[in-house]
Amino acid sequence: MIPAGVSEGQIIRIPDHGTSPDQAVPVLLTITIKRPGEIQQPSEMSGAQEPLSISNPKVQQPFDPSLDHDFPTLLSSDPQLQPPLPPVPEREPARRSRTVGMISGLIILVILLLLAGVGYYFYNNHQATDNANILSQTATATSKLQTPTHAPTVTNSSTATQQNGLYIAGTYNGSMFDQTAQQTITISVHLVQSQGNAALSGTFTSGSSSHVAYPLTGTVDTQGNFSFTVQQANGQLPLFFHGQVYQSDYLKGNYCSSNTNSCSTDTGYFTVGPKF
Repeated sequence: MIPAGVSEGQIIRIPDHGTSPDQAVPVLLTITIKRPGEIQQPSEMSGAQEPLSISNPKVQQPFDPSLDHDFPTLLSSDPQLQPPLPPVPEREPARRSRTVGMISGLIILVILLLLAGVGYYFYNNHQATDNANILSQTATATSKLQTPTHAPTVTNSSTATQQNGLYIAGTYNGSMFDQTAQQTITISVHLVQSQGNAALSGTFTSGSSSHVAYPLTGTVDTQGNFSFTVQQANGQLPLFFHGQVYQSDYLKGNYCSSNTNSCSTDTGYFTVGPKF
């Protein structure tokens, strides 16, 4: 028996009655429906044919216990009876485009924030400059209003500008060599100096003068170039010493007898130190 409501190409499942009940297996039949115009007359038929097309009726199919029931199973081609299709996965290019769009948006947002910060910085600097200029102009105008135009300008010409020099104060022992007399004389130089001031003062003692201390005055610059003049007794010409600081603890240079605080020709040389 063919169940009612079957359609063209539908497959039904019926039990095979040609075998013993112990060996019965289901048979799958493909239904082919002939329309009235396509049915052949009995005279044209070479033999009795069944309007059923059986696909391998005797071929046994593997037995599935879950399909073992008394009703035939119908596989319908009706779209309403088909199970829903699984959702189509989202394409990779779409996800990539979305990610690129999000990253581009973040980059544009960061750039806009940076530009806003730079503009705010320059605006504040411009405002600060304008405020400073306004305050300066106000202070200048106030000063002009408070200062009388007839007040004389007082200049103190007696105040000398202090000259800075290297600090070399201390006591230096050593010797000087008289090239004229070819004689070496022991000497001691004691320098007094205010910190940061170039002016020098102190005393000079030599072995040939029975250790009499003679006053000296001089100067030193910031590079360590120094000079000082020693006043001698009995109408002798002053001794003028000039040279450089050596290794921060020694004084080295030349000397001569002169009352002009300069030497046209040196008559000897000296080395004293280290200072203490």
